[in-house]
Amino acid sequence: MFDYPKPPFRTSFFSTKVHAVGDYLIGVVLISLPWLLGFADDGRALWPLVTAGVLVLLLATVTDYEGGLFKQVLMTLHLGFDRLMGSLLGASPWLVGFADRVYLPHLILGLLLLLGGLTTDRKPAYKKTVRAL
Repeated sequence: MFDYPKPPFRTSFFSTKVHAVGDYLIGVVLISLPWLLGFADDGRALWPLVTAGVLVLLLATVTDYEGGLFKQVLMTLHLGFDRLMGSLLGASPWLVGFADRVYLPHLILGLLLLLGGLTTDRKPAYKKTVRAL
C-alpha cells in the first residue's frame, strides 16, 4: 500500500484510539446539543448539527481503526471526511443563514472536527509495521 512521506515536523498529536473515543463522544454531543442549548425549534440551526452527528457516528462504526465495528473505511478517508465536515459545519450558520440566532456551537464543533482531521495519526497502531535496523 502507498505510504505517505513524513513531513519534517510532527503533524499527528492524537492516536487513532483517542480519535475513536472522540468520534463517539462528539457524535452524541452534536446530536444532543440543539436540545441542551434550546435552539431545537429552529430547523436551520438544528439539522446541520444532527446530520453531522449521525454521519460522524456512522463513519466511526465503519472505519478501520480501534473504535470501528465493521472496519471498511480507511483512516485517511475518515480524516478527510472529518476535515470536510468540520469546514462545512463551522460555516453552516452563514451558509444556511441562521448566524444571527446561533453560531458558536456550530463554529466550535466544526473547528474541533477540522482539528481532529488534521492532527490524528493516519494509521491505527495495529497496522503500523516495525522496521528492523
